Amino acid sequence: DEVLLAIDPYRGSYLREYYRGGTLEEVVRIAKILVENRVIDRFFVYGEEANREVNIRWFGIDCGYGHTFDNKPLCSQLAAFESAKNDYILQADCDVMIGRQDRNHPYLNEMLEVLLGNDKVVSVGFNICNMEDKAFWGFENGGFVPEVRLGLLDRRRLLKLCPLPNELHENGRLRLSWYRSVEQKQKVVGMCSVRGGKTATFYVHPQNYRKTQPYAWMMILDRIEQNVIPAFQLGHFDCEG
Repeated sequence: DEVLLAIDPYRGSYLREYYRGGTLEEVVRIAKILVENRVIDRFFVYGEEANREVNIRWFGIDCGYGHTFDNKPLCSQLAAFESAKNDYILQADCDVMIGRQDRNHPYLNEMLEVLLGNDKVVSVGFNICNMEDKAFWGFENGGFVPEVRLGLLDRRRLLKLCPLPNELHENGRLRLSWYRSVEQKQKVVGMCSVRGGKTATFYVHPQNYRKTQPYAWMMILDRIEQNVIPAFQLGHFDCEG
């Protein structure tokens, strides 16, 4: 339906920050080029003055900060969810790397069928590299925390959970990230987030320290795209070795 790039306008220090030389203006400039080249359809930069309204809508708490007490991003993602055209949102960190052992594998249909087949499911995590296919699981007792690195969300069900549980930390910011808040709420109301799927499609998340050298980044990406996957990567979300 669309590829939407969400940009966090926060200008302070970031959690697990790996590059201090960038500016918001430079990110926006590059995003405009991505739109012109049709890599993305549009990008979204919410105004920080909207933090309070976003927090009230999602958590019922009057808070003007867009990050949690320990600097996890919060309002930028929630505002982007509200801005998206479709009620099914494949939310991904922009640095995840995708491996495809079978390009005919309808991975998105597979995930969507779980949402359509069970009205208790809020989100479906994108599969990681495993030895064998796994049936989707986590339908009981709230299942898993929503897979924030890469997962399919049902926005309507997500909004029905609001207000999500949260509280103010002593520094005036909210204590829980949105996905940890969802994890708590879905356990209480009988909803869930699940994981599983066929190994034909998977993702690997490279840590920030692997991004400092372009040759390393491209070498890891090349291996994943060609399915040259070491055994010790199996069963792990983050890049191993």
